[in-house]
Amino acid sequence: MNKRNAALDILRIIAFLFVLTAHSFLHTGFYSERVTGHVMYLSVLIRTLSMTCVPLFLMISGYLLSERVIEFGWDSTILFYSRIKRIIYVYVVCMVLIFLFQKIENTSMSCSNLVASILRYDYYSWYVEMYLGLYLLIPFLNTLWRVLKVDAARLLIFVLVFLSVVPTFCNMFDLSSINTLLRPWTREENYTLLIPDYWTGIYPIMYYYVGAYFRKYISVHKINAIRLIGCLIVLLILFTSFNIWKSYDGIFKWGCWQEWWGFENFANSVLIFLIVLKIFSEKESTKLLRLTSELTFGAFILSYILDVFIYRKINSLDIWNSKVIFIPFAVVCNAIISLLLSYIVNCSYDCIKDVLRRLKN
Repeated sequence: MNKRNAALDILRIIAFLFVLTAHSFLHTGFYSERVTGHVMYLSVLIRTLSMTCVPLFLMISGYLLSERVIEFGWDSTILFYSRIKRIIYVYVVCMVLIFLFQKIENTSMSCSNLVASILRYDYYSWYVEMYLGLYLLIPFLNTLWRVLKVDAARLLIFVLVFLSVVPTFCNMFDLSSINTLLRPWTREENYTLLIPDYWTGIYPIMYYYVGAYFRKYISVHKINAIRLIGCLIVLLILFTSFNIWKSYDGIFKWGCWQEWWGFENFANSVLIFLIVLKIFSEKESTKLLRLTSELTFGAFILSYILDVFIYRKINSLDIWNSKVIFIPFAVVCNAIISLLLSYIVNCSYDCIKDVLRRLKN
């Protein structure tokens, strides 16, 4: 029996914690604070790091699923697609729990609101909508990937990076005047489009194939973790400084370079993935690590409930420097409770599955 790689479970847990951290900035008024002072600078650095969460999840999917051979036929294809039923079940039940939480706070909520929320992928569920589409494409993505030689695989990734990432580097400045270019914080920027950015939305496929490339062509033994850690630290400092410079003494500017497909998140997430892969790939995953990793999907969605409850308390503090002290506690508390709730939801799925199997037999 093959040992389960601890690195991928650890990466998924890291990505989950980064999700909670990124959401903390959304709920605490970070985006309405002036970017000035050491505490705010540290906050920008943490945000820059935590925004790698979604790219990490997508690369994990590529690493794990890209080698699966799915034959093109109704039976084999439907069998592959049927494996996503747990995700759909967990998603729906989590949305019901969020609805019940909101029902307590707003008695006017009705079942029609619940159905609409599920179909709209409300709250933190946009990721589910994106992932379901990616999952449907996996048989075709894998078939293409299998027939590509190494040079063709590299060319494919280069093209995908050029379509998704490169525009965020080339189109991040307002070139209408020297003053705006050199002092971007002085006014609202109208970013100059130097190269087309129409295809940036293809980033889920790009990250999927990056993960697939790491699985197929990167030798873990040749990775120099110390060098990559050094590169990550340098890039974090550079990217944080750039983000502060863009927003200096004003509210935080969220531009294309910071999106999931932005060059900052692309570079940081690739380095984090390779570093964790190198350090933990030789270690066998434990039952607790594996269970925690498997619960992160449901916990991701359910964390909305804890975010609303916890940050309502934290926001009673008016000063950002006071709020930021409690954010680490809020993230840890949210992670633990959301994982426990996700465990209950997943157990209910296993119970229903077991009952149906017994009835069938």
